[in-house]
Amino acid sequence: MGWFSDASSRDLEKYGLPVRFESSKFTSARWVHGTREAVEAFVAKNKGHIATDNDGDTVYLTRLQWDIDRVERDHPELRLSAMKEMMV
Repeated sequence: MGWFSDASSRDLEKYGLPVRFESSKFTSARWVHGTREAVEAFVAKNKGHIATDNDGDTVYLTRLQWDIDRVERDHPELRLSAMKEMMV
């Protein structure tokens, strides 16, 4: 079954689901905002740093603030946000 931390053991007991935590090279996430075309072009060039959240929204993953600064400088048509904006 693999290694489980105390938190994942509690999830197994509470929900009956095994949980496995894996380390990641990424330390920061930013939601990507812009026109559909601009976001799609950015995703195509940065596939190794892209994920989607539960809502299917695009998230840029990185280790360095330098990468975030570079994206903001090189892609003024996009906006990166550290928090997900929710419509209520």
